[in-house]
Amino acid sequence: MAIRTQHLIDERAFGFLRTKDRGSKPRKHGITEIRGPYYSRLGKGHLEDILETMGNYVDALKFAGGSFSLMPRQALGELISLCHEHNVLVWKRRRTSIVRAEAV
Repeated sequence: MAIRTQHLIDERAFGFLRTKDRGSKPRKHGITEIRGPYYSRLGKGHLEDILETMGNYVDALKFAGGSFSLMPRQALGELISLCHEHNVLVWKRRRTSIVRAEAV
């Protein structure tokens, strides 16, 4: 087991629970995606809390539903930038294609 992985296990509240080693980011396997809420706004504070406490395990944020299209451009850009600071991919699926989001 890698030293970095052991360090993460030692930091977890329930580190004695066995989990599969997922390696470090960016990962190609064992990816965890979180989705923004469908009908309510995902605020920067809420996302900061998630990424500061469990950011090592979050690989992607998917914009879900239409609520993000109603957000001010600056607020959406701050969410995207925050994800990038934590090495979290941001994306939205459009029918058959995947669009990577960049800060606006």
